[in-house]
Amino acid sequence: MPYPLWRMRFCAPLAFLALLVPAAGHAVEDPRKREPTSWEVTLAPPGEPGEPFEMSGVVRSSAGDALARTKVFLYHADAKGSYTLTKDGPLHLAGVLRTDSLGRYRIRSVFPGTYGYPAHVHWEVLENSPGQGFVNVRPEGRQAPSPERSVVVKRAKDGVWRLRWDLQPGWSGPYAPALLKPPEIRYPPKNAPGVPAPVKRDTTG
Repeated sequence: MPYPLWRMRFCAPLAFLALLVPAAGHAVEDPRKREPTSWEVTLAPPGEPGEPFEMSGVVRSSAGDALARTKVFLYHADAKGSYTLTKDGPLHLAGVLRTDSLGRYRIRSVFPGTYGYPAHVHWEVLENSPGQGFVNVRPEGRQAPSPERSVVVKRAKDGVWRLRWDLQPGWSGPYAPALLKPPEIRYPPKNAPGVPAPVKRDTTG
């Protein structure tokens, strides 16, 4: 017996709506839970507005030892100073990596924007010696909020702003990252209190 045409017309929209309901209720992915595939990660998608930026160095334990094969989460605001593309969206420029056998890491992105606080990159070590912090960055030759609290980043001949900076949870120097409260994963506070950046350590050798 042929299926009544009126029922097909009535049920088709209901079936479409049923597909939408699970999608609408799906939780936003926590980028921390992604599985790293390399010791370096690209945070900015192709075509992302902003100037190219790279940050690299060694991830260290609180004792200063290089943390090999360790999962690290990094994120920052986009060139406009926003962490998300929509009010309820996930972090826009975020990713995880796993340090190499020497504890090295590298991120490729666009230069972080500012929202009244110095531009900065957040980081969280998720394994071995957990901890978090952030690095305030300022392009060489440009003005920035609280410039004395920012690390100057130089622009290479290829036009990329590059910074070498070691990440060390629990570092006991002035403005230790261990004293910083990690911001909310999906909604970092827009008016975070000003916290000076860590004093740069010797990362040569």
